[in-house]
Amino acid sequence: MAAILFNVIWWYARHDRRLLTTTIDSAGVRAIARRFQLALAWIATGILLGTVLPVLGLAVIAAFIPYYWLPIAGEIAKAKRRHDRGGHA
Repeated sequence: MAAILFNVIWWYARHDRRLLTTTIDSAGVRAIARRFQLALAWIATGILLGTVLPVLGLAVIAAFIPYYWLPIAGEIAKAKRRHDRGGHA
């Protein structure tokens, strides 16, 4: 349920860039959307496997967590460039 809600909230935020900051570029927006969509598939797989073997389902879902710790290309591109030039981020 949480993954579905994250996708709905992200869709609303990125629609016409209504709630996005200028520090995220189009590549970052697409990368975040892909990550959220992948989460739906990954968690659904974990749930289905968990109905057969709960330990396997838990392992599949837990294996996805480190993926969220990875940086997203384009997410902070403009802020980083501005900071590198001596401006405020």
